[in-house]
Amino acid sequence: MANQDNSINVFGQSAGATAPASKLYKVYLHTQDDPAVQELVVSASNVQAAKQKALGHVKKSNPHKGARSHSDAVKVTKVLSARETGTNGCVAIHKIPLDVFTSAALAVNS
Repeated sequence: MANQDNSINVFGQSAGATAPASKLYKVYLHTQDDPAVQELVVSASNVQAAKQKALGHVKKSNPHKGARSHSDAVKVTKVLSARETGTNGCVAIHKIPLDVFTSAALAVNS
């Protein structure tokens, strides 16, 4: 009988890799003058690596938005929080009431 992997929030690398197993982290960033806080889910070997990976992502999704360069944006971005999250490499993002989907389906079909 096969053994079940009961590890929490750990998923292995591809065969032959020597890097430590990755974990999922929620990292919250705020860039100066931005009215919002950005939440990222990051795969990393530890919390420090997760923070660095998240900071490296600043401006990557919207490189042409705003006047700052990537390096300038990183300089004025702070990590507000970083913590381990998820179970077995999976993160639940939202729970949406079933009524929302039922109402949408009824509206489409009427």
